[in-house]
Amino acid sequence: MNPLAILVSAVVTCAGVDDTAAIQAAVDAGHTTIVGSCAVNGTLGIRLPGERTIDASAAVLTMLPGCVSKCKIAETVPGARGVRWLGGELIGWLTPAIGWQIGLRVDSGHDVQVIGATFRNFRTDGLHVGGNAQSTNVLISGIVVDVAGRNGLSIVNAVGVTVERSVFRGANFVSPGPGAGIDVEPNPGESVDDFTLINSELSGNLVGAYLHMGRGSVQGKNYKVISCRFLGNKTHGIILNSILGATIADNTIDTPGAVGVSVGSHTESARAAHVKIIGNRITALRPLILAGVRNSHVLDNSLGAGGRVESPVLGFSGDMSFEQDGQAH
Repeated sequence: MNPLAILVSAVVTCAGVDDTAAIQAAVDAGHTTIVGSCAVNGTLGIRLPGERTIDASAAVLTMLPGCVSKCKIAETVPGARGVRWLGGELIGWLTPAIGWQIGLRVDSGHDVQVIGATFRNFRTDGLHVGGNAQSTNVLISGIVVDVAGRNGLSIVNAVGVTVERSVFRGANFVSPGPGAGIDVEPNPGESVDDFTLINSELSGNLVGAYLHMGRGSVQGKNYKVISCRFLGNKTHGIILNSILGATIADNTIDTPGAVGVSVGSHTESARAAHVKIIGNRITALRPLILAGVRNSHVLDNSLGAGGRVESPVLGFSGDMSFEQDGQAH
């Protein structure tokens, strides 16, 4: 479906005082266009029911000060299907000191699209995808997340999240982090499968992409990171731990004083496996670390002058192949 082909049933022109109720009434009624400088009560947020398109491309939505916990600009109603959020600028206050503050939260949503929006100054996450039940088939396309306390995007319980043509920068200042442009890290009893990140930039975060089993009960499967740019992230470009079946290919990873790519495991029994690391251009003090990897392939990566593959701790095992500059090792 063309994301610009919108059937509009309501137009809300914001007054900039507290526009939450007016926007909510329009969204409850049907497809909505939001216009102007809007103020949103973060305690309430804008609740997005199923089968709704919200066109915010001509709007700036700023969270009102005063929310103290579970603050958000917008979130899907749990289980909602077919929500599309298009454009706009969503702005937080880097507060409160406790609880969480999120730009847009997908809560057990299905067939959700977030396209062309910008998220700034959210203390926790610009976007969050999860819920008590898994969110499924989520597309995040052409967005910018600029400054986030915890992560630009957190994914904790989902199947089939695709991120494309997007920018995640400046996630790095709230502890515990990890301060990632994108953090895929399930909570207990949750999991994330079928994650794709393509043609995007992750820059100036503590970690570019942190892709991890976390505290989930099962290892995640089928992750792809393809044709992305990881620039100036402070500790790691990519961390991929305990994932089964992953491709890291054709990326530019520039972390001069730190680690380019680290692939491995946080336990002996949950090693990464069936990982392909192919055709990446890595500039880093420690370009590639394999620390708990089975049955994987490292082919045709440029590791810079003097760069080498490290294999500390759990190392690698099983059917492994290495090829550099056309030579097998």
